[in-house]
Amino acid sequence: MDEKVLAIKRKVLFGERDEKAFSGFTPVDKFDFSENEINKSVFLYRKVAKEGQTKSAEEDEEHKQIIAYLILLHKGKVFCYKRTSKAGEQRLKDKYSIGIGGHINPIDVKCEKDLIKESMEREFDEEINYLGKKKMKLIGYINNDSGAVEKVHIGLVYEVELENENAKLREKELDEGNFLTLEEIGKKYEQLESWSKISFDYLKNRKI
Repeated sequence: MDEKVLAIKRKVLFGERDEKAFSGFTPVDKFDFSENEINKSVFLYRKVAKEGQTKSAEEDEEHKQIIAYLILLHKGKVFCYKRTSKAGEQRLKDKYSIGIGGHINPIDVKCEKDLIKESMEREFDEEINYLGKKKMKLIGYINNDSGAVEKVHIGLVYEVELENENAKLREKELDEGNFLTLEEIGKKYEQLESWSKISFDYLKNRKI
């Protein structure tokens, strides 16, 4: 089945001349990505071109695929895991990550529900086995146009504060995750995938 993902025109995000574009991480109060912009987004086929698409979403630099990127926290520590060689995304194998998440799909569209929130809850439940309360808060956005993959994605970064450390990865293709201090994660910095590096730099400078 061909996957459809939520995407938004680059011009809607960054303006006709890219005048609002940024690189790296920007805090939530420094960039306007409101419900108005989300309402202008569309579902595109991710890997194929059909039904009026001239390019797949992965090749269409005129659109940005929207990714909800969740950073799990507990008492100042950050959940960190490693992608093994068995992971589906081979470009990220053997890389460490401090974020979970993925594309927003049509399944997340529910009557009178927050589309982004529905996607976050689904991704969290699909990837993390956890019992306990959690608080989610949007802290900013990630944009990185340095590579072909990065050019077609934008990240909505959420902090997810957990009431306990009993969070386990459901995917067997990923090494067991653990809550680590920023100092401990910093020792793995060169092995972090790109969005995790960007997020780590923000968290470190903010001193969570």
